[in-house]
Amino acid sequence: MSRWKPVIEIWIRPTRTIQQVLHSTTITQLAILILFSGLSHSLIGGYVFGERFPDANILLYVLLASPVVGVVSWILWSTIIFLCAKLLKGEGTWEETGVAIAWAQIPYIAEIILEVPYLIVDGNRVFTEESAIYLVPPMYNDLYVVLSWVISIWAIFTISKSIAVAHRISAWGGFIVVYLLPIFALVLPFVLVAMIFLSLGFLQ
Repeated sequence: MSRWKPVIEIWIRPTRTIQQVLHSTTITQLAILILFSGLSHSLIGGYVFGERFPDANILLYVLLASPVVGVVSWILWSTIIFLCAKLLKGEGTWEETGVAIAWAQIPYIAEIILEVPYLIVDGNRVFTEESAIYLVPPMYNDLYVVLSWVISIWAIFTISKSIAVAHRISAWGGFIVVYLLPIFALVLPFVLVAMIFLSLGFLQ
């Protein structure tokens, strides 16, 4: 199997692809996936900060922040999903979880390609109110929206399958581990605190 063949195959056969790469991914491959994943996440952050700091060189900051964002988010989500998987008696290791998550980022990484026309037209202004969306053909804007939705939906399917393979659980189990349990874990402390305050009469 070619070293980067899984980049294509994961779109078609995510389960089989993750099975093949789970124990054969090199450090170089992992680093590249994490780096581009960080770039994808940083681009999203660029839209947030671009509205607040329109005069800043947001594109430069996005590029500089990408490695840090990629590594931190990968470690964080690998740990959270690993712990959540154990609640469903997942058998995978932290390392297997990390590899699965890295490869499952490919759909999100692919969204970088959709940004290229905007960045070419006016790199920094794409993050501001004077967006470059007005400088590209309207048909591409419509295509961008459709493809973004398709990629996002497929990303949910891909990462659910990937975690399922890494932890030897069902695809639905993978979905619960990735999306439901982390949300529950984040919301539960607030619910418990609110219940305590209600019981003590502070919120009445």
